Amino acid sequence: MQIRSSLFAGAALALFGSAVATTINVPGDVATIQGAISAASAGDVVAVHPGTYLEHQIDFMGKAIRVTGTDPTNPQVVAATVVDGQAAGTVFYFHRGETRQSVLAGLTITGGLGEGYPNNRAGGVTCRDNSSPTIEHCLIRNNAAGGGGGIYAKDSAPLVTDCKIQNNQVEFRGGGIYCHLAPMEIARCTIVDNIAAFGGGITCNDCMPQIHECDIRGNYGSTGGGGIVCAAANPSIVNCMIVENDGGAAGGGFSLAQSNPLISNCTIANNIVSSSGGGAFFSESSPTFVNCIFWGDAGGEFDVYSGTPTANYCDIQGGFSGQGNIQNDPRFVAPATGDFHIQPTSPCVDRGTAMTAPSIDFDGDPRPAGSGIDIGADELFTAICDLQLTLSDYPATIPRGDRLVFKATVANSCDSSLDFDSAALSVTGPAETQQSLYDGAPILFAPGAQSTYTVGLQVPLTVPLGGYRVAVGIYRSGELVDNDDFTIQVVE
Repeated sequence: MQIRSSLFAGAALALFGSAVATTINVPGDVATIQGAISAASAGDVVAVHPGTYLEHQIDFMGKAIRVTGTDPTNPQVVAATVVDGQAAGTVFYFHRGETRQSVLAGLTITGGLGEGYPNNRAGGVTCRDNSSPTIEHCLIRNNAAGGGGGIYAKDSAPLVTDCKIQNNQVEFRGGGIYCHLAPMEIARCTIVDNIAAFGGGITCNDCMPQIHECDIRGNYGSTGGGGIVCAAANPSIVNCMIVENDGGAAGGGFSLAQSNPLISNCTIANNIVSSSGGGAFFSESSPTFVNCIFWGDAGGEFDVYSGTPTANYCDIQGGFSGQGNIQNDPRFVAPATGDFHIQPTSPCVDRGTAMTAPSIDFDGDPRPAGSGIDIGADELFTAICDLQLTLSDYPATIPRGDRLVFKATVANSCDSSLDFDSAALSVTGPAETQQSLYDGAPILFAPGAQSTYTVGLQVPLTVPLGGYRVAVGIYRSGELVDNDDFTIQVVE
């Protein structure tokens, strides 16, 4: 079957749209981030270019704007775009009822020094007074405070996604994150090497946050809770790796007081304490664990001072009474080097329950991948042979007003004929959009067949400058078959 090589051609004309928000470049248009925020209006973008900015207590002023690095999904660009508070106060401050449309993205936030009681501000990012901003793709490191070294949230509900929160230190609670009366959401974050007296990684106090797909490791709580402390809190914790934390006196992975969280499909392993309860310590707490692994934690897995923890369909070293529980070596891939995924021979494969299981695992792979749900954060996933998409012949930079042209090759290296019936393109960066490239009759590829298509789009003269990620995906009956992407800089 012959396929037109121009299938995608022209489908993405004016991709970036004709109506775009005003972009204020820092330092090109305004010298400081705060100055750019003050000049911005709702819907505008403050594009912070690589460099070091010595600022603190940067106030969003309640505005629905996006303050972003030039390429938030590129770790090298994020690391090169630094906002240093120079120990003069919290670095970013949300306190005027900001919503999800107030977005902080793609910056390294460091050098903040938060205030203690009664002001209680974080070293890195403070959210208070009914503010609910979005914080994404940020590196928040080397900040200090009384509580909440990286992020402090009180009476607020921020959404924190795809951030790395590292090497922050506090005197009391929440080395990485401290949430108090804050129903926040923490997703796909790496929370590592933070230090506190209570809750090296996260402290939840009198709240019900959602924590999912997070890697919480190497944190230190000198008095208790190396990974997570819950005090009168009932969070939902799902698909998390809570490993290699040090809980000091109590609770390497968890330390729970007057708390009844639901913890599902988590892996709690190789945490340490100086006494007992390397996995978890319970005081007046009755948490529910489902589909979790507790293995290799120093001093035993559970230390129950008071309360009645429940565990079902879990793999717990030393055993624990409950429906569907096992006590077999989970056979991690390489725990000595920090890889706590499971091997194909793991006894945790297909031994969980679907009752509380999420639809994806820690890595975003589909769950279940086999005949049943796997125990732990990882769902053993074996890739199925399918069509492959590769983008090529794209430039590193594109001037405003030029036409961007690149190639998209679809290939079938499998033993059977395969098809796709739609294709879509998305752009993320200072301006974002999505566009359909193809939606029609299935296009069939025999084994060994491939075809290359041309994608062309016009970059408007008004598009904001900066780094963009261009992605294309091919789909079958609405399900993603494969995707590929590249980054490009829009220049004058």
